[in-house]
Amino acid sequence: MKTKIILVLALVLTASNLTLWGGAKYVKTWKNPEAQPGVWKGKKVLAFAKTRVTAAREGAEQALVRELGKLGIEGVTGSSLIPAEAEKDPDLARRILSEAGIAGAVIMQVVDVSDETGYTTGQTPYMPYNTATTLWGSGWDSGWMATGSSAPGSMVISTTVVVETRVFSVDQDKLVWAGTSRTTDAKAVGELMKQLVAATAKQLKKAGLAGR
Repeated sequence: MKTKIILVLALVLTASNLTLWGGAKYVKTWKNPEAQPGVWKGKKVLAFAKTRVTAAREGAEQALVRELGKLGIEGVTGSSLIPAEAEKDPDLARRILSEAGIAGAVIMQVVDVSDETGYTTGQTPYMPYNTATTLWGSGWDSGWMATGSSAPGSMVISTTVVVETRVFSVDQDKLVWAGTSRTTDAKAVGELMKQLVAATAKQLKKAGLAGR
């Protein structure tokens, strides 16, 4: 009987996790009408997760590389290619990407973490993607901040995490596609970003970047 109870509990927990993370999706998307169509199949694309939480960043980037591989795109993790000094140095980053033969960049970024009481993490305001349409302008060096938690003593009822994903053409230096996800009661930023990876891959295919 004890074994059956444990098995039932395990199944319930698994189902609840699927409900929580399986529903991660983009609630707002935008495609740049000025960007020239192109196909990244067989080319190198940078997978970049902008967060100071190292484990969350590496996990999201590796998951994105796997999804890009399924589309025939050679993904390269940002953590393996871009040194810390290039994170806020667009000229150095541009040189590194050019030497590596990178055709595009997919940048996932946590832009807001807030709770129902109105407390926010104090992250600097981010520039909406519809005004940051180039990679080497504000598109590269913005958004490097920690994803904090609630201040000591504050009451957290539910936490909302907003993740913005931007897809740039390195050759054109243009924003090709952007999407925003807003998830309530997210328990771990890293897991949320990894779940969004599959949705990102679908959007890349929909945009024609992975071919037809």
